Amino acid sequence: MNNVMEILGRLLQQSAFANLTYLNFIMIAVACVFLYLAIRKGFEPLLLVPIAFGMLLVNIYPDIMISPEESDNGVGGLLYYFYTLDEWSILPSLIFLGVGA
Repeated sequence: MNNVMEILGRLLQQSAFANLTYLNFIMIAVACVFLYLAIRKGFEPLLLVPIAFGMLLVNIYPDIMISPEESDNGVGGLLYYFYTLDEWSILPSLIFLGVGA
């Protein structure tokens, strides 16, 4: 049992949860409220579900927004590449094609 607790402790220290602050937990709670309102209550689910998912993604793992210049290995985070595609006006075209299909 002691070995399992040691492994779980090391896993927690190596994960993104070790660097979260109380502000991240507040935003995670707000995202959960948005998901509840969208799924259970039906309040604008097409709007609230993507917003809540993005809030969860950014607050659970903040390094997802890192730029390549700031990272150790020169590779950017997922949202950096989404921002770059939007900046190059490629993402709106892809969304338009996806909606039209």
